[in-house]
Amino acid sequence: MTRRKPDRSTRTWSGVLAVLAHIVFIVLIVIGVTWKPKDTAPVIAQLWTPQQATEQQQVKEQKQAAVERKQAEEQAQREAVTQQQEQLKKQQQAFEEQQAKLQAQRQAQQQALQEQQEKLKQQQEAQQQALKEQQEKLEAQQKAAAEQQAKIEAQRKALEQQQEAQKQAEIELQQQQEEAKKEAERKAAQQAAKKKAQEEAQKQAQLKKQKEEQAKKLAAQKAQQEKLKQQQEEAEKQAALEKQKEAQAKKLAAQKAHQRKLAQQRAAQQAAQQQATAQAALIGEYKDRIKSKIRRYVMIPPSVKGNPQAVFDVVLIPGGQVLSATLVQSSGYPAYDDAVQRAILKAQPLPLPPDPSLFSNFRELRLEFRPQE
Repeated sequence: MTRRKPDRSTRTWSGVLAVLAHIVFIVLIVIGVTWKPKDTAPVIAQLWTPQQATEQQQVKEQKQAAVERKQAEEQAQREAVTQQQEQLKKQQQAFEEQQAKLQAQRQAQQQALQEQQEKLKQQQEAQQQALKEQQEKLEAQQKAAAEQQAKIEAQRKALEQQQEAQKQAEIELQQQQEEAKKEAERKAAQQAAKKKAQEEAQKQAQLKKQKEEQAKKLAAQKAQQEKLKQQQEEAEKQAALEKQKEAQAKKLAAQKAHQRKLAQQRAAQQAAQQQATAQAALIGEYKDRIKSKIRRYVMIPPSVKGNPQAVFDVVLIPGGQVLSATLVQSSGYPAYDDAVQRAILKAQPLPLPPDPSLFSNFRELRLEFRPQE
């Protein structure tokens, strides 16, 4: 026989019928306790005096008053039972509504947690990819800077060589001009005095020396200025590179902090999963306790053969009281099915976990029973 789980409307009607059956049972008990048949007093004919007649009338009135008080007490008890039944019905309805809300909240929380985990995973992958790209870009920039530095150094050396060659050419040209001038002066002033020629030669030598020294100073100043300019450019490039490295270090620190935060969140999620596993184990343990307690009350009929299975849907309320026990799969032996159903009712209150939040897992149970368990 295939297992069939009753829908919600069927379970609701079953619960209502069970409540009504309990109510009728309580009313019958109250009536049985309080109801007594009226004793018929024997008729006695006797003669009495007017005083005796008055006393007899008073006794009769007292009995009538006692009967009326008793009827009023019975009516009050019936009304109290009715009020208790109404209150029990309201409490059951409120409990069902609360369980539905809690189930919806748990589903929403699980969905939100799953979405958050997926989002965090995507963010982490994107950040790792961006970090990799940034590192590659930084390496490329460092390589380009090294190449640029080498190129600048080669240009500086070439410029120095060019300036040295130009300086040498200017010196040689000046020497040639001086020699040509001296030769012309000697040719034009062959008759000049030797002293004047010597003074002129000394004067020209001093002038040449001054010009050479001035040229050397100008070249040194120019070289110094060029060197200072290159050093300033190099310092600016180095400062820009240091600034870029500092910004990259800050980004890496922020990413590491974010990764630590992600690790903490994953640890919290793992803790929540471990807690869920522990709750599942506790739920399984108490379901086994419930079945074990019920089996202690099962009286197996001698007519049962083999090891047939009977399946019941049991509805509980907080405290472990059984609201209903419905047979959904017969064992093939009605006597055994009835024995199991009686044992379910007799075993209440059934054991429940001390944590009230786990009761939703025990409100509706499907229990299987076999004679040889």
